[in-house]
Amino acid sequence: MWRFVTDALERVAQQSEARPVVVLDLDSTLVHTGARHRAIACAFPDPAVADVAERLDPTAFGWDVRHPFRTLGVPEPMLDQLLAFWSDRFFDGAWLDHDQPTPGAVGFTQALLTAGAQLVYLTGRPEPTMGEGTRRSLASMGFPLGVHTALWMKPSVALGDAVHKRHATRLLPDLGPVAATFENEPAHANGFLSAFPAGAHVLVGDVHDPKAPRAAAALHRIPDFVQRR
Repeated sequence: MWRFVTDALERVAQQSEARPVVVLDLDSTLVHTGARHRAIACAFPDPAVADVAERLDPTAFGWDVRHPFRTLGVPEPMLDQLLAFWSDRFFDGAWLDHDQPTPGAVGFTQALLTAGAQLVYLTGRPEPTMGEGTRRSLASMGFPLGVHTALWMKPSVALGDAVHKRHATRLLPDLGPVAATFENEPAHANGFLSAFPAGAHVLVGDVHDPKAPRAAAALHRIPDFVQRR
């Protein structure tokens, strides 16, 4: 693990009898969703999109499923239809088997457990439509589930991600001292930094809402979870 995470875990462990809590987002943080985007686009019932999607690499997809098709000249009315088609499926657990772990993420979460952390997977995925699929997908990818882990999902589809994560932020100290957080969205990462200033807070990758606020300078930044010398 990176030294700043190890230091945070050790510091918390010295100050508390509770296990240090590490908060980890899923989509675009621990999990790369490009193949899910691509699979949905491939199922779109118009070859103007589906045939193009077949030829795209999953890494071409970022925050907006329409972006790679827009750059290739697919008309906007067709992209509006694609977005509606995507919206009905992206948050359906049936499509989660297409997801892939972010490089190094599985080994990193396993190392956190070994180091004595309590893992909280804090995600904006809704439990009613994605709970079963999320547990199946995480297990199949090799992420730790069970002892010293928790999965916190939105209780309803209608609840906004920001509201869900602000509420979770108030509950996290009940589990133990928060040592570190990992997020792809600057707004959420900034919120964790404000709530838990003694922890190590990490912004992962570059996929996020294009209208996101500026990330705080105190956040650590990593492209993925691969240790590099």
